[in-house]
Amino acid sequence: TLVGTCGRDVTTIFTGTSGTSLITSTNATLHLEGLTLASGRAPLGGGLHVAGGAVTVRDCSFSANKAGGMSTGHGGGIYVASGTLEVFGTSFTNNATGGGYGSAIYGSPLVRDCEFFDNRIENQPPPYPLAGGTAIYGNPRIENSVFARNTSSQNYPSLMAADPGTPLHIVNSTFVNNGSFTSNRYVLADGSTVRNSVFWNVTANVNLTSPDASTLDVQHSLVPGGFPGVGNLGVNPMLLGDYRPRAGSPVIDAGDNGAVPAALLTDLSGKPRFLDDPATSDTGVGAAPIVDMGAYEFRPRARFKTEHAQRGPAPTPGTPIVQ
Repeated sequence: TLVGTCGRDVTTIFTGTSGTSLITSTNATLHLEGLTLASGRAPLGGGLHVAGGAVTVRDCSFSANKAGGMSTGHGGGIYVASGTLEVFGTSFTNNATGGGYGSAIYGSPLVRDCEFFDNRIENQPPPYPLAGGTAIYGNPRIENSVFARNTSSQNYPSLMAADPGTPLHIVNSTFVNNGSFTSNRYVLADGSTVRNSVFWNVTANVNLTSPDASTLDVQHSLVPGGFPGVGNLGVNPMLLGDYRPRAGSPVIDAGDNGAVPAALLTDLSGKPRFLDDPATSDTGVGAAPIVDMGAYEFRPRARFKTEHAQRGPAPTPGTPIVQ
């Protein structure tokens, strides 16, 4: 067990050298908490390499790690060769591969309450070997998480299934402005499920697909242009710059309460996962309050001001990403 008792903003494992992951776990039970893993360099897993055993990562930060060189390397932040991985409340920012798979994570973890920002698959010369998973390459379960601005110079999927026969499961998560400059693709395994989630891109189309797209089970989610399934929307989600819904957003009170795992008691900000907006008609499923689509619950300004009254003036809300 490695725990940063002062939190990840204070406790940093840092290196600028190449050749080995910052942490390698081999056939062990490992718990990481309150740490920042930064600037690791390795062929596989710049920050963390899991080779068997059971690894739990909680409230950590993976920043500016890189796997491989030109056209090589998998798992810029974390590489899972074997074993199990669970990741909670952790941020992945500015991690990269030199052209391989999964700039943030290569593997099939449980991901809950996490943020994935500005991770990338870097440029590579022709013939552009197949790479995928600008954020994650694997067959994960993703809950209550945000993916934004994860990019590639080529037409590689933002999220890509490693095993076409193992379904992915996505619940109450938000995906915004990921992918290449020309497309925003998410290639899931056949039979994957998506619930209460939001996919959006300001400058390019969103393509949610699988080898047999008819097997995707997408419900109570927002995909631009729409997607077959119960309760799905195809309109502008009206998000703020911090990816929260703004007043009047169609994702408010539009989810399916029955799709929310029992463990998800709060949204990504740590506030109650179920909160009614009196100004919005319930269009979702379940007894009120109805869960919102996406990683964040909308919080009316009156409630926001009350909660923050003892902390001084409320911060200025973010600006809309689409006017």
